[in-house]
Amino acid sequence: MKTSPALAIFLSLAGAGLSNPLPAAAPGPEAEGSAAVVPALLPRASNSASCTGTITYPDATLQWIDWYIPADGPWVRNDWAQGFLDKLRNQCGAIISWYYQNEEWGWAARFTTSIIIPAGCIENAIWLASEPTGGIHGVKCATRDEGDGANVKFPKLPKPV
Repeated sequence: MKTSPALAIFLSLAGAGLSNPLPAAAPGPEAEGSAAVVPALLPRASNSASCTGTITYPDATLQWIDWYIPADGPWVRNDWAQGFLDKLRNQCGAIISWYYQNEEWGWAARFTTSIIIPAGCIENAIWLASEPTGGIHGVKCATRDEGDGANVKFPKLPKPV
């Protein structure tokens, strides 16, 4: 009896699948009375950030937002914040005049974006960049006009959680 090529391929694949051993079952709980072995959880590094934007030229046709992001933790120290800059570009588009500074109490980024950026893009970039070392949740970016509160100081770095 002659076998069709499709049937021959099917049979060879089915045979190959049956010849592989089944995966071993995960070990069950220890015998009654003994504690199950649970891997130790490693503490996550403390990361922090806050976010303030100043809208420049509030009465002009062309407006920009100057952002100030004080932050600290391995999410910015490990790579001089290049991961954050990459995430900002992916989430918000063009980043103009990126400036990184290392202040005595931590790290801060200053940069400019168009006034037209996706809602929440900076918050998303902060979370995505910090996630590998302990994602920062709940950062809210506030904006204000350039002329509002000329003596307003930018917020200090929040304490790590």
